[in-house]
Formats: sequence, C-alpha cells, structure tokens
Amino acid sequence: MPQTPRRNYQVQVKRQPQQVNSSAVKLPLSDGRFFYISLCSLEKIAPHYWRAIHSCNVEYIGARMSIQGRKKLVKLHRFLMSTPPGYECHHKDFNPFNNTLENLENLTPSEHRIKHGYRDWE
Repeated sequence: MPQTPRRNYQVQVKRQPQQVNSSAVKLPLSDGRFFYISLCSLEKIAPHYWRAIHSCNVEYIGARMSIQGRKKLVKLHRFLMSTPPGYECHHKDFNPFNNTLENLENLTPSEHRIKHGYRDWE
C-alpha cells in the first residue's frame, strides 16, 4: 500500500511577510495557509524554524528549541507571551493561528477553562 506523503508545514519566515494592518503581519506556511503575529514580534521569532504542530486535537504553530541544553517543542503563543509555569496562554478569538499580542492573554488554568465554557466544580 503506498504511503501518503508527509505534509510539510515549514514556515517560510525568510519570505517577505505581508502586512495586514499597522500592527500585524501574516506569515505563510508552505501548504498555503497563514498565521498572524504582531509586527513587533517579527525579530523575536525570526531565528527559529516555525511549523504547524498538532496538540490536543488542535493545530498550533511551534518550533523545536534548545532550553537548558535540552530540545523542547515550544508553542508560538506561549513563546510570545512568555507564559510562566502554572499559567495557560489563551487565544481571545479561539484561532490558534492568530498569534498577535492583542489576541493573547495569560490565564490561570481555572480562568482558561471558564473561557472555553467549562465550569469549575469545587
């Protein structure tokens, strides 16, 4: 049985980003989709190799990075917001490809569940 070719989700960050408005740009994935970031975040993400990743049945943008000598998969929204341990980064518009700073906020796990419609039963 022939194998399905593996889809390549590499981000072509070296390409010229398209400016969406005065504060946001969109960057292309190699499969034709785009993800959005704030203009001020471009320099921060440029050294890394970003791609679409699957996590908990959702696609996010992520990159492998060396952290304290170990390779680790880092999600773009957590990277941009410098999300501290014990907190979760929430996309206000529920679109994981919209990583503009205006669309992201750090929340406690309890606050994050409430935003997604789950109740805390104490």
